Amino acid sequence: MLASWLDSQDRQLVETAQRKLEELLTRLGRDIFDIKDVQDANQQYGSDFATTLLYAWLLRSKDQGPFIADFFENGHLQLEKTLLSDYSLPEKVVLVPGAFYEEYPGTGGGGELVMHELEQLGIPVVRVPIRSVGTLEQNSCILRHYLSELGNQNTLMVSLSKGAADIKCALRDDPHCFRNVSLWVSIGGILSGTPLINWVGARPPVDWLNRLVFYWRGRDYRFFTQLARAPTGGLDFDLSLPSHLQTIHAVGFPLRLHATTRYAKIWHKRFAKLGPNDAVLLLEDLLRLPGKILPIWGVDHYYSPKWDFRMLVHGMLRYWNNHICPPTSAASRTPDETIDR
Repeated sequence: MLASWLDSQDRQLVETAQRKLEELLTRLGRDIFDIKDVQDANQQYGSDFATTLLYAWLLRSKDQGPFIADFFENGHLQLEKTLLSDYSLPEKVVLVPGAFYEEYPGTGGGGELVMHELEQLGIPVVRVPIRSVGTLEQNSCILRHYLSELGNQNTLMVSLSKGAADIKCALRDDPHCFRNVSLWVSIGGILSGTPLINWVGARPPVDWLNRLVFYWRGRDYRFFTQLARAPTGGLDFDLSLPSHLQTIHAVGFPLRLHATTRYAKIWHKRFAKLGPNDAVLLLEDLLRLPGKILPIWGVDHYYSPKWDFRMLVHGMLRYWNNHICPPTSAASRTPDETIDR
């Protein structure tokens, strides 16, 4: 599959990776590129080419490829507010923000750019008032209470970064609360933890300084340690979805040259020896998740102007119209219905 939505230089790089991928799979005698293959490629070719190989594999995958191609090949089709009357739209859009969204609103973790694009189309968004520096238990409780008060409105849920971790815990604690949520779009979701926490924890002077800062500011340090990458953190369990809930994981696929901020450059380089990463997440962890994977080429975890939120928002609305409509009746769902897709 040709990545026609990329510019010529990036498309040439991906096409080279696609040819190499075919060679690897032929030599291995199978049609699956798994986590071990990603790790082996990282050791042999380095993080950048391993990232490109993983991107090429997702394009080739029967489960993910057609979805990715449809999303990006139609990405230039911008929706107009006046045409939305012909669309099946969610009755409610809720947004679950990332960490520190109150303390550092300029990072984009509060979902302001997503909310802006939706509101430009006349679609109101409600941000769930989870704690900006809350533990997984605290935010799971807030989220479950909020969802239980929603009523029977057919809902689109969008999360950013740590917001996905809070949702994962809420799904484990009470999946019935999600009975009216038909589509969840996770943007840069921390669902398997981040090696950033492990890196800090392995360096006692850095860890103790970090603990001191948290103590001085009156914050629970579990907020930080719970996000360690499995198996040491609080996210070491499988993501289980109710059968009616469709999920899209939108995650940046940057090469080293794509890293934007100073922190992104530092962490991307630091994690490169572990594998392809977006400067916070290891991309191999995507292969463990149920749902659709939307790899965003050339952007890191931090919500820089390189993220095309207009395309992302318009794409998720098209997906809702094409795949969620007609919506599944909430009354026909049972709280025990779960499926690993």
